Amino acid sequence: MPWHSFANLPGGGTVSQRLRIADNALSANTGYGLFVKADGYQFGFVTQTGSVTGNTIADNRFGRAGAIFHASGRQASGAVQTLSLLSGSGNHIVGNAGPGVFLYALVPASQTFNINGNDVSGNNGGGPQTVVIGTGVINP
Repeated sequence: MPWHSFANLPGGGTVSQRLRIADNALSANTGYGLFVKADGYQFGFVTQTGSVTGNTIADNRFGRAGAIFHASGRQASGAVQTLSLLSGSGNHIVGNAGPGVFLYALVPASQTFNINGNDVSGNNGGGPQTVVIGTGVINP
C-alpha cells in the first residue's frame, strides 16, 4: 500500500509539518510508492520538512515515480518543502516504472530534496532517475 502525507491549509493562516518516514517497504503499488504534499491554498502558507530513512520504494508500476514530492502555493502565499534521504540510512528507490524521485512545484512554492548518496537507480526504464517540474532542486 502506498504511503501518503498531505499538509493542506484551506482557509488561510500558517501550518508547519515535520515528517519522519522510516522503515517502510513501499513496493509493487499501482501508483506511487510514496506521495508527500505541502499545499498552501486560499491565502495559507505551508512549511513541510522531513527525513526519509531505511525505506525500500521499489517496483511501483504504470509509469509512476517511486516517490513524488509535491508543493503547491496555488492561490496562496506559498509552500516550502524540504525533505532529505538521510545519509547512510539505507534507502533504496529502485526498479520503479517512472523516475525514482519526482518533484512537482506549483508557484509560489519552493522545494529542496537531498539524496545524500542513497540508492536511487534502475528506475524509469533506464531514463532519468530524477525529474523536477517547477522550482524544485534535487541535491545528490
